[in-house]
Amino acid sequence: MIAFGGWNDACDVASTAADFILDAHDHRDRFAELESDPFYDFQQQRPTVEIRDGVTKSITWPGLSFTAVRRPEDRRDLVIVNGQEPNFHWKTFARSLVEVLHETGVEEAILLGAYVGAVGHRDPVTLSGVGSDAVSVIRTGLQASSYRGPTGIVGVVQGACRETGIRTISMWAPAPPYLAGNPFPRGVLALVEKVADITNLHIDTAE
Repeated sequence: MIAFGGWNDACDVASTAADFILDAHDHRDRFAELESDPFYDFQQQRPTVEIRDGVTKSITWPGLSFTAVRRPEDRRDLVIVNGQEPNFHWKTFARSLVEVLHETGVEEAILLGAYVGAVGHRDPVTLSGVGSDAVSVIRTGLQASSYRGPTGIVGVVQGACRETGIRTISMWAPAPPYLAGNPFPRGVLALVEKVADITNLHIDTAE
């Protein structure tokens, strides 16, 4: 499962959903990161610092991390990839990401996204989908999307996955335009529940 903060992530719906699914598992291990220097403008996406009692404890850089989630009860484990949309070298970024997936043995990738749509916060959330083939969209019960125009890193990564034979489905939640940067929990819930349905995850969504 892959999610990026930034242009593909209205109201932080996609990245929040990925973080929620990650936090729902105890058996997880961050096993890889992409070096951030070639891909990010640190004046646009600044590193964060933690200072305690006047002492710098850590500096966290924007970037991309790969976390393995062990699922002993299932025949397959889950890899969660999350981070910020890069500023530079998108082709190299996407190829590097997919190379890690390929080396890890990933067979299918679910990408999460959110966009500003003509919806209200009380409306049911209808997820749309884009797949590596039409059957993938139909069998997941997503609304098939038709679109031509600018794309974000989700579209670029999905194309890179297709080139290496990794099957993909990207699912998109619409967010109300008036929320701007505010949270949209209903959209997060829709993505989490659909991911859980597709991957047979058992996640408590009461929160």
